[in-house]
Amino acid sequence: MMPVIVMSKIRTPSAIVADTRAGISRVLDGHADKVLSTIQGEWTGWVKPTGGSFAGWKRSAVQPTKNRLSVSIGNAVHYVPFVHRTGTKVREVEKIVEAILPPLTPKLIQSLGAVAASVPLTERG
Repeated sequence: MMPVIVMSKIRTPSAIVADTRAGISRVLDGHADKVLSTIQGEWTGWVKPTGGSFAGWKRSAVQPTKNRLSVSIGNAVHYVPFVHRTGTKVREVEKIVEAILPPLTPKLIQSLGAVAASVPLTERG
């Protein structure tokens, strides 16, 4: 006699996708908060009466598009892309991005992998 293996009830693809998107959204939300706070921590020493360039750093909510989720971080103050330290030509935005993204990227990848591993494919019970 051949042994029979009975699997649990397979979840619908839409339920799996919804759980995965929700998990990815939580990861991106936390990652965006970390990136924004890191940028604000690095964006120091600029003397402007309004303090506009520091306060100008904002992030969007996680946005669903057709095949992805995204979040934007930026600064709408018109002169921010041109800010550099006296005596250097390196723009401060470029310097900060190059300094903060490499250390934060492995944690983001690890967190996204954990979401993929944690989404159940079968119903419980």
